Amino acid sequence: MPSWEIHNEIAVLLGFDRVSSELVNRLIDDTDYVHDLGRRVPRLGIKMMFFDPERFVKKSTDLALKLLKLSRHPDLFYLHHALDLLALRMASAILIGCDIRDRKDCVIEGVKHDLNELDYKLRKMVRDLPSAEIPIYRREWLVEKLRNNYQKIVGMPGFVGWVKEKIVDRRVEEDKQEIGHAVKLLWERSFRATEGWSPEWIPNTLYNRKLVEEVKAAVRARRSLGIFFHEVNKLAARRSRLFDYVLVYGSDALSTISEKLLRSNRGLGKEVKRAILEGEPTPDRVREIVSQNWVISGLKEIPPGVIDTYVGLLLEAAPIMKTYLGGGDDM
Repeated sequence: MPSWEIHNEIAVLLGFDRVSSELVNRLIDDTDYVHDLGRRVPRLGIKMMFFDPERFVKKSTDLALKLLKLSRHPDLFYLHHALDLLALRMASAILIGCDIRDRKDCVIEGVKHDLNELDYKLRKMVRDLPSAEIPIYRREWLVEKLRNNYQKIVGMPGFVGWVKEKIVDRRVEEDKQEIGHAVKLLWERSFRATEGWSPEWIPNTLYNRKLVEEVKAAVRARRSLGIFFHEVNKLAARRSRLFDYVLVYGSDALSTISEKLLRSNRGLGKEVKRAILEGEPTPDRVREIVSQNWVISGLKEIPPGVIDTYVGLLLEAAPIMKTYLGGGDDM
């Protein structure tokens, strides 16, 4: 997300010192550990605890140490993530031709929900790691800081320039890719995403090992298909700018938008998947499904053309998806 220099510049604007900001940036964006530490955390499951205790102890100790260091600069920790999340909304505003300065209340509220979820996730994780200490989230203080300096932050030439170059320009280039090729790449990526993944709830018994492997393969394939539908749905939502309108004109957390608007196993994605697999989806049927989604129906500012484009892209992608799914008989 935004360069460390931009993070440092905004931190100084809000009254923090540059040295502490630099330290927090390095801890959060450690490419040798977990990038965006906080929004992402290392996997420390029960399976690792029992079957690879040495690795579990090392990973949990490393995580606890990093969190301890970050706990000494809690406001900078949450500010770093707030700016990363703000950058996404700034990019969406540019892509739909909206002035981000006019969307202050929605954007601030959305970022606040993002940070609330980050804090909740960290607290939940600490319950499994009693030795870890997490940064204290002073929500009202930080949100007020962002609100009072909002116009200065979103108007910083360096910040705006970075968003245009690193996010907007990339999105525009992605949109030029022929949709059939894009869907093919998503199909390949979906199955690569589950390589090496194994559902922990299936016991690795010594008996009937062949059956166990068959069940694992089936579950893995189903997971891959779920990822595939999610990614195709996201592709259509991004290219139509539906995702960007929801991100800028709504006030939900990014994860909520993804779950209620995009995921293939919930909400809209589930219904679209069913319509595609059960027969030839018509524009009216898909549009009906879309109109019932609570995220979309609650945003009156979305131009009708955006929904039409979204529906059109889903219908264009449908026969391509069915080609890869072989008709979807096993779903």
